[in-house]
Amino acid sequence: MNGSSPAPIDTLIQSFLGSPPTFDTFLALIKFFVLIALTLYLVFGLVIIRQINQMNSTIRTNISFILQIAGWVHLGLSLVVWFIAFVVL
Repeated sequence: MNGSSPAPIDTLIQSFLGSPPTFDTFLALIKFFVLIALTLYLVFGLVIIRQINQMNSTIRTNISFILQIAGWVHLGLSLVVWFIAFVVL
């Protein structure tokens, strides 16, 4: 290639965006994917709570309450991180 024609991926991106991709577009995509990843982590925290409840209904142990507290703290912290990322990004 002589370097004068754009790469096929650039042509595809330009057809979707209407203009050449910029660094701001790249940052917006990164921010979007970070928020998606944090949302999935938040769902993971909900799954942990569900699993702890299932375990406690099956087997009751001395540390069941501690595990429930740890699960809720984990979910709360992941919610705080998601909210901070949403505000900052």
